[in-house]
Amino acid sequence: MSGPSRQRNYYEAPHLFWFFIIPFGLTLLAVTVYKPDAIPDILGPLATFSRHLGYEHHAMMHIAWIASVLAHFAESLVAVNKCWRSNLTSGATFKWWLQTFILGFPSLQMILRFRPDGHKKRE
Repeated sequence: MSGPSRQRNYYEAPHLFWFFIIPFGLTLLAVTVYKPDAIPDILGPLATFSRHLGYEHHAMMHIAWIASVLAHFAESLVAVNKCWRSNLTSGATFKWWLQTFILGFPSLQMILRFRPDGHKKRE
C-alpha cells in the first residue's frame, strides 16, 4: 500500500489495558444504576461499595452514568470531525468513531495527534 493511501486508512488502537478497564467501568456503572443487586460478589469490596452507591446515592450515580455516555458520545463526534478534516476513509472514520465511543480519551488522544502529512503532534 502506498504512503498516501496508508495515511487515508490510518487507524491505530490504544493499549489493550484500556479495552478492559474502560468497558468494565462503564458496565459496572450501568449495573450500579439500573440493577445494583446484579453486581457479582466476586468483585469483593468493589461489589459492596457499588451496591451501596446504587441504593444510597442512586440519583448521583444516574447523573454520572448519563454524563459518561454523553462524554463518550461527544468525544466520538470530535474524533469523526478530526477524521473528516484529515480526509480519512469512511472505513477508518467508522473505526475511530466506534473505538472512541467505547474507550473515550485514550482513543481520542491518538486521533488528535495524527497529522495527515505524516508528522505526529508534539506533546
